Amino acid sequence: MQNSKNRQININLIMLIMVFGIVFVSIFTYIPIYSNTFEQKTQQIKYDAQLQAILLNQMLSPVTETENKWRKQKETEKALKEIKTLWFQLNADKPEQELFLVHKNPKNNKTELVFSSKDDNPSPANADLIRLTMAMSLNGQHGVQSITDAFEKTVLVAYAPIIPKKWGIVIKYDQQSLIPPFIKAAGYTLFAALLISLISWLVLRLTFKALNNRTGVSEDRYHQLLINSLDWIWETDRNGNISYSSPQVFNILGYTEDEVQSKPFSAFFESQESKTSALVWQQKLMLNKAFNNLEISFYNKSKQIVHLLLSGHPILNKRKKLMGYRGIAQDISALKHREGKMINMAFYDSLTKLANRTHFIDRLRSHLKSQTPENSLRPSALLFIDLDGFKEINDNQGHETGDQLLKMIAQRMQNLARKTDLVGRLGGDEFVILIDYMEKTLPKDFQEKMDRYLSRLLEKINQPINLGGKLLTVGASIGVAIIPRDGKTVSDILNHADTAMYQAKAKGKNNYQFYDQNTQTAVDTRLKNSAELRKAIENNEFEIYYQFQFNTLTDTIFGMEAFIRWHHPETHKILAANEFLQLARETNNIIAIDKWVINTVAQHIAKLNKQGITLPPISINLSTEELEENSLPRMVEDTIKRNFISSEAIKIEITETSLLHDLEKSSRTLQQLRNLGVRVCIDNFGTGYSSLSYLHALPIETIKMDKSFIQNIATSHSDLQMCRTFIQLAKSLQLDIIAEGVQSSVQKDILQKEGCYLSQGFLFSHPAPLSKIIKYLQENPLALKN
Repeated sequence: MQNSKNRQININLIMLIMVFGIVFVSIFTYIPIYSNTFEQKTQQIKYDAQLQAILLNQMLSPVTETENKWRKQKETEKALKEIKTLWFQLNADKPEQELFLVHKNPKNNKTELVFSSKDDNPSPANADLIRLTMAMSLNGQHGVQSITDAFEKTVLVAYAPIIPKKWGIVIKYDQQSLIPPFIKAAGYTLFAALLISLISWLVLRLTFKALNNRTGVSEDRYHQLLINSLDWIWETDRNGNISYSSPQVFNILGYTEDEVQSKPFSAFFESQESKTSALVWQQKLMLNKAFNNLEISFYNKSKQIVHLLLSGHPILNKRKKLMGYRGIAQDISALKHREGKMINMAFYDSLTKLANRTHFIDRLRSHLKSQTPENSLRPSALLFIDLDGFKEINDNQGHETGDQLLKMIAQRMQNLARKTDLVGRLGGDEFVILIDYMEKTLPKDFQEKMDRYLSRLLEKINQPINLGGKLLTVGASIGVAIIPRDGKTVSDILNHADTAMYQAKAKGKNNYQFYDQNTQTAVDTRLKNSAELRKAIENNEFEIYYQFQFNTLTDTIFGMEAFIRWHHPETHKILAANEFLQLARETNNIIAIDKWVINTVAQHIAKLNKQGITLPPISINLSTEELEENSLPRMVEDTIKRNFISSEAIKIEITETSLLHDLEKSSRTLQQLRNLGVRVCIDNFGTGYSSLSYLHALPIETIKMDKSFIQNIATSHSDLQMCRTFIQLAKSLQLDIIAEGVQSSVQKDILQKEGCYLSQGFLFSHPAPLSKIIKYLQENPLALKN
């Protein structure tokens, strides 16, 4: 079978070589003969046409120069008669030529054949023959063309203008006179063709034998590559049906070759993308062009999605008509999976799976760019959400519980959001939501929709969450900025929504507030004051004033209290603590100020100790935030050691209300301070929730009655009764009690009578800078309690 096939190939090869030899020799034999003969005849007939045009121009000039119609007709008849006589003589000398006179009829503006040198009435065949050159001769063109006449003979036709646009001449030359030279050369051509064919056959046989060997090796190599390839090789017909499939389709899609045969390629497209993918696929087929790296999702036999990268080239027949496509498909499912993970890492929060800060800001920026006057009735809004009470849960229950809580809250927000909304997490317990209404909505209606949405959002967030058998509840403070009313840039919208959120916290938390300019002004003022406070700490604009605490029974000083003062650089006033400490709490500067006070008081004590001046214990007021700092005991210990002072030189005063903010944590902190030797006093006693249980449990030594009870002790029986109760309570618990804000001798006497001998107030001394305190102690050495 293979041998017969090879013999047939050899016969075809010999025939091909002979044809090639004959054609090759013919080209190099006939071309010189044909070219020389044809070129000579072409030049001759072209010359004859030009010469005749010159002669006929003189004969026909009177016709074109005459305006009178009767005269023009006479001149025309005369000229035609002369031309016929001339051509009769010429026809006898050159019988192989035939001349035609052409004319443009002015009546109908058509090109007409007037007569020929051989026939007064030209035949329709001759008229059709020279019709192609008639217009060229009248339009002023010279040339020669080879044309086939009515008898299937090839003739040369020359043309030239006689009078442009009016008269022209066409000469026909019979090419049969060229045949004899060709016949003469045929014998030599045949011999040369056979000789060349024989030589070519020997050369090609040896060449094809080598090529067959190489082809066999190449086919084996191609087969091995096809079998070992990881990619799917495929072919389709012109309709997109699979006509060939390599075995790799089984590894990629789970189908055998027979199962995919004759099925439409698009039948395996993944359903969610089938319409789009099929449209793209049909476009590629219609374009009849190659395509590369076309990404389409497929369903495998198990109905799982497989991502393939397709490249294909059209299969065209000899007429360049599409017969199908041949290509390769590469499985990129693993790559897409890694790509998806990278996208999630780059654009989504790892804990809550919400949009992260980068992704959310990019989306917000794109949304703001799309805000045009045409979209003015399509309002949108940005919600800035901060969870209330999350910090306490995270600190007390642990970060794992806190993370689970954040995930649950995030899921609730996502469930409530619409498809056009975007929920994101900026970090910690801060969330943002971009509300995007696609339908046109009036501002009033939009406000009502936002109120309903925000109410539902707060309700969802407030629902208890069961984690580890404990029901945990958090609230949310939400700030709302309307787009584009409240800003046209990402920075403005975020800042304004953040401002509204802080306003919600200021109004009691667990509510929502819309941004307004008055709120912004208050925030700007707060930020300005916050910056001033930070600058005051850096520039050491604070100063410590001290007020003595007296024992009225012995008339001696038993302690002092430190008060911070601010030398304001702009107002040039000395501000008392009550004028800026609340601002320091609101702007998160209170802890830094507390640390400055502790360090400064310790430095003062150390400085006076070196001078030989012994100060009584100094009380320092601390804020709630400082008590909740785990680092407070370590900081106090380091300050004491760094300044080489006794731990008993400092007393810490804590207000009753701040103590009860987080009693458990406060108790641990106070116990650590007491272990260092630092004594603790409860300030403003009676203004909070007085309880024997916490007084007994806390490591305190002193309570200080609030001055509000002392002011009216001489006139108010209830205040007197309260003071009497506090004094008896302190004695029963074996605690010292100090009366604060004593301003008159009557108040002092009443307190002494009730058993309270430790007092502080303007009756005894005013707060003064350290220099005056030192001077007083130097002048009154016996004032100190022995």
